[in-house]
Amino acid sequence: MNFHKLSRSWIPVVTVILFLTFASAFAFADTLSMVLTSSGAGTFTYDVSNPGGADFTMASASLTGLSGVTGATFVPGSDWDFLCNGLFACSLSFTSSSVTFTSTNILYRGFTTVGSFVVDSPAPLGTVDYGIQSSFGNFSGTVGGPVAPIPEPSSLLMLGSGVLGLAVVIRRKLSV
Repeated sequence: MNFHKLSRSWIPVVTVILFLTFASAFAFADTLSMVLTSSGAGTFTYDVSNPGGADFTMASASLTGLSGVTGATFVPGSDWDFLCNGLFACSLSFTSSSVTFTSTNILYRGFTTVGSFVVDSPAPLGTVDYGIQSSFGNFSGTVGGPVAPIPEPSSLLMLGSGVLGLAVVIRRKLSV
């Protein structure tokens, strides 16, 4: 086989591999995410992170679809303690079903950990929604969180009535 032909056939493959290698290195440059880092004893902790470490401003971050929230705090990342203590207008509000942190477009420079939400609720773990509005854009997704338990007795009642109805239909068919 001709070496020239073989080397030319590998050029597209090598190009794709190099592209994917460099693209994966920059894939997280402009994203924000929220992750449940711990839960237990009625406390749920969520980290808001900036995997790429690029500069950005954040207008708000929220959790919705929660259940039974009795308290919430936002703990800024290690070097950002001073931000919400008088220098910038920040606020945290919560209801029994949502938690929202807002700020006046604080510039976060090169930090990967923005801060953590700590949510207090006696509800069991389920799936809730999060949203983050920033200069990178709007990000949303689902994450574990406190939700109202699903009432199992009603599920069993529905199953039982379906089986009973099926038995009545079968008995009528057999008696004919």
